[in-house]
Amino acid sequence: MTKEEEKNEIISNIDRAINELVYEKTTLIKAYNYYHGKRDPEQFRHLEENYGIGTPTSVEFVPLVRKHIDVLIGEYLSVPVLPRITCKDRETVSNIHRDKQLAINKMVQDKLKEHLNNLVYNTIVGKQTPDAEIEKSINDLIVAADRNFISEYEIAAQNIIDWAIQTKDIDFLNKIKILLTDLLISGTGYYKTVKKNSKKMLDFKILNPINTFIDRNPEESLLKHSMRSVCRFYKTKDQILADYSEYLTKEDLEDLENLEDFSIDGSTTVYLRSYDSVVGNTVSDGILGGFEITPLLPYERNTSKYYRMYPVYEVEWLKSEKENGKYVVNRYEGIRIGTSIYIPLGKNEDVVRPIEDPTSCTLSVNGMFYADRNGDPFSVILATANLQD
Repeated sequence: MTKEEEKNEIISNIDRAINELVYEKTTLIKAYNYYHGKRDPEQFRHLEENYGIGTPTSVEFVPLVRKHIDVLIGEYLSVPVLPRITCKDRETVSNIHRDKQLAINKMVQDKLKEHLNNLVYNTIVGKQTPDAEIEKSINDLIVAADRNFISEYEIAAQNIIDWAIQTKDIDFLNKIKILLTDLLISGTGYYKTVKKNSKKMLDFKILNPINTFIDRNPEESLLKHSMRSVCRFYKTKDQILADYSEYLTKEDLEDLENLEDFSIDGSTTVYLRSYDSVVGNTVSDGILGGFEITPLLPYERNTSKYYRMYPVYEVEWLKSEKENGKYVVNRYEGIRIGTSIYIPLGKNEDVVRPIEDPTSCTLSVNGMFYADRNGDPFSVILATANLQD
């Protein structure tokens, strides 16, 4: 397969994944609006307006469940996260065992040197130390060293984890709070670990459930074992250049400058009203129901705040390929900006593979469903919606 054919295949897979997986999650948007104290203004419009029959009324909304969700999140966050490193692959365990034996031999050697020095001194002064006492002290030393030994592998890995939890750049605790909130509101929680700063640092990114789409594998409990994923983001041109400029060609940069300012279906650019709906933010339920747009300035809100953002799709999929006589699972990645700019990253050569099964790999997108194995995600907000209505 030539490079051009491979590029076209990757672009085709990107479009197929977006067309098959991406949809407007109106139910989740309703759940997030309920959490923020906003109800769909059309839900009880028949009672408020009554279509000219009877006396119209106003149906108030009282968010009863949010405080319970906040309490649950607070209780969970009050328990400190104390992860510990364990090494289980054969090569690392063998190296740790070897380092432990060398450390024990060094301790025994130092103990024997100390004993010989004491023996010479005791011989001069006419004292003697029983051999049984020396043997017991050496045995106790070996047992204590075997029990308390920590390898350099474990120390280095533990330092990395401690740094990741404490650093303000990652902000681990606040992101855990966001993840728990998503899990209780939508019944889903998505996250991924990404490289940043020229791939020398890492970041723990919480993905928006409304903009994350997974081709879920029902046979696996972890979402990273799914076959495909699409993550949708809305970014300005400056953000796109900051994040993807190293992958954009001269033609791509020209296309980026010529992207349409507006499209009816919102496939090219998204303004504040549409942006509010896709990220789950609240919109006004007043007389215009969130459409506070003046006729003379169709792209502005009455607050004069103005956003022009374009959809960016980060797509991943797993593919089995035959290499050296056996099938290996590889992860392919690609990005689509708007509807016409493609970044076919191709096969990820730095994908992490388990030592026990080096022929397999997973998606970088991971997460959980608050549901049984085959059921739909369980949203606490939607399950109690009638109580609030």
